[in-house]
Amino acid sequence: MAFIRSSTALASWALAFVCIQPAVAGQPAVQSRGPGWLPWYSSLSTGGLTAAERTAIATRAGDYQRLFVTRDSLARPQGGFTVEPMYNGGLGPPGHLGGFGYNLIFFNFIAKAGESHEGTTQLWASENPRAHSVWILDSGPPDFKDGQGAIYRERPKGSPLPGMPPTAFVFDALKFEPSSQARENHIQVLLTADGELPWSDVSRERMLNLFIAEADAAVKKDQQALSQTTYQRWLSDAPRRRQETEQALVAIAAIDKTQVATVKEQMESSEQATGESLRENDAMERAQWGQALAADTARLTQRRSELAAMSPADRAAAAWVGGNEAVIRFTAPGAPGSYHLIADKPDYYRIKGSRLEVRSLMIGFRLTDAKPGSPGEWGDRAVTDSYKAFDWAAAARMLKPAAK
Repeated sequence: MAFIRSSTALASWALAFVCIQPAVAGQPAVQSRGPGWLPWYSSLSTGGLTAAERTAIATRAGDYQRLFVTRDSLARPQGGFTVEPMYNGGLGPPGHLGGFGYNLIFFNFIAKAGESHEGTTQLWASENPRAHSVWILDSGPPDFKDGQGAIYRERPKGSPLPGMPPTAFVFDALKFEPSSQARENHIQVLLTADGELPWSDVSRERMLNLFIAEADAAVKKDQQALSQTTYQRWLSDAPRRRQETEQALVAIAAIDKTQVATVKEQMESSEQATGESLRENDAMERAQWGQALAADTARLTQRRSELAAMSPADRAAAAWVGGNEAVIRFTAPGAPGSYHLIADKPDYYRIKGSRLEVRSLMIGFRLTDAKPGSPGEWGDRAVTDSYKAFDWAAAARMLKPAAK
């Protein structure tokens, strides 16, 4: 996945950053680790942050770097790739924790400081991630949305791997076979202080209410279209068009009276042709809207019946869905081709102490499956070494249990 420095596609939160600057207080703006490393880059929204908070954020960025950079393959890049350390984020809405993160961006060439680059974020640490950080997609509108907020399809989730804290959650997996050519080859590990996820299941009842609302809106749209077709709207609009025609003819007469008759004839001919065309298509349009109304009414009836037939336990059950956009159906948990639906917990990130508190932490590693011998392959080796030597216990110590 390409990463442009002003983007947050791989971050676990979606804040609009309004301030791009070389560094913040507490972090050197020009120093780097040495050959193969660019200076620190900041995409931090500093609005509302105190000097002490900016220093704390920069200090934590250094802590994350030390967690990732544990082997010579990354400490001293070889093979022609370059690494740029970056930190970013900003405060959250009033009363809620924000999100801050740290990325290591890899360039498959010898990059120079100050130049415009596009690289790939291959290592990252994101504080206080939201549900969309484990969405199966990287951008765009959420899969569903209702009055309670956005709903996402969750990436495959597994149990902790050896060496990880027992409260960790693993999303996706790294594939180390050189020939895998995986379209996506990354892993994200969510560390939590107490095993509580920042997001929750979406119930079947909530989804059915959403589907019912969508179907009901579609039925009303169909009924409105049938009540006044394009031809009928055109007929209703005739007085306005006549007025505009008269005004146009007056304007033409003021310039050249000899052209009025010709222009009037042309406009009347166009008016008549348009009306005949719309009248001829009126029956077909009515039939199409009638079919749509029948289909949407059947969908609305089916969804309402489905909800009415559910037991309280079925209504409260976590929603797993399959099918396509036209026909979304509930499936058994973990069924092939199905997805678990999740949504943010409204109160999970309410501030109970410091607004820089790290309540959960997402650690990510990405391999690009680059060609053998290329700078990208050397970068992938560095990522692999970092993953295999990563100190999960040290990362977990950066968390603070939420105050009860």
